[in-house]
Amino acid sequence: MNVPRTILQPLVENALFHGIIPNEEFGTVCIEIFLIDHFLHLYVSDDGVGMSSKRLEEVKLGQTSIQSFSNMRSIGLSNVKARVLSLYDNKSAFYIDSVEGIGTKITIKIPLKSPDFIQ
Repeated sequence: MNVPRTILQPLVENALFHGIIPNEEFGTVCIEIFLIDHFLHLYVSDDGVGMSSKRLEEVKLGQTSIQSFSNMRSIGLSNVKARVLSLYDNKSAFYIDSVEGIGTKITIKIPLKSPDFIQ
């Protein structure tokens, strides 16, 4: 099964530009992929600045804002979420978890096209 690069690449960029770089310290971006019950689980997490609960709700609703340090608009997550839902219909899932000062974790769950992938 191929995972479209237009799904993972923006998540890694978001982790860097919105999580690690604003912290002005070293940080870690972690990409994990697991096969669980015929679903591919993709996780992109960082130990950066995280988001306040208010900002997290705005992001979940697709509301964008300009990041003052980079002049970048945070539209990557909403684009990836729309792409995942479009490609995999209601069989997919997209979650965002974040704690201010701790980091952010994005979880994507997509179905395998065929159980043969496991073999």
